[in-house]
Amino acid sequence: MKMKKHLLILSGCLLMVCGAWAQGIVFRKDSWKEILEQAKQENKTVFVDFYTSWCGPCKMMEKEVFGEKRVGDYYNQHFICCQIDGEKGEGPDLVKKYKVTAYPTFLYLNGEGQVVYRFSGARDVKAFLAEAEKIALCAHYGGWEKIQAAYKSGSTDPELLKTYYELCPEDEKA
Repeated sequence: MKMKKHLLILSGCLLMVCGAWAQGIVFRKDSWKEILEQAKQENKTVFVDFYTSWCGPCKMMEKEVFGEKRVGDYYNQHFICCQIDGEKGEGPDLVKKYKVTAYPTFLYLNGEGQVVYRFSGARDVKAFLAEAEKIALCAHYGGWEKIQAAYKSGSTDPELLKTYYELCPEDEKA
């Protein structure tokens, strides 16, 4: 009886310590199909980190950004998060489907698996969180491609134009 009590106390302490370490993004280990289903059920956007084992910037993101508490707080609340190794498992097929050409590439998808927003390359914590905040704007208009198409077709919607300008890469701004 005394041994069980000690084991319960030890288990509780270990859970508390592990919980303290698990402050960053919690990446789901489910299949692609399950991740999309969960996004639909929870009405959340899917965040996908496409990486490879040999990618230096990917390792930097893992070490310096994904483990940060404020990044985890934001991403775990707003997204279904997963990591896809571009060279293993479902990775190669998803790399082809989503036209991933560089690592790391970050995709934000709706529950149907359609791209709402994407960007590539490592960022520091501040810049990474700034990218995430753009997602709500993109989702409102159905994704970056739809915003671009509306802009190019001559939309005069002031909110769409403002959103386009806010999301447009600096080198494309007139």
